[in-house]
Amino acid sequence: ILNGVCMTAQEIKEARKKLGLTQQELVEAIGGNLSTLRHWEQGVHKINKFAADAIKQLLEQKRS
Repeated sequence: ILNGVCMTAQEIKEARKKLGLTQQELVEAIGGNLSTLRHWEQGVHKINKFAADAIKQLLEQKRS
């Protein structure tokens, strides 16, 4: 799902759903902002490396 640093809008949304989190729950988990997450999921803005890494880490924790 993660190809290097960048995640597409669709990958971000799919990752959140795999984690079973609402948008609000995900931003709380990664220390983000709700409107920024919405922009990432809509493709308005590209996700930054730190947030992509945080989401990747959550996915890895869920797998273990």
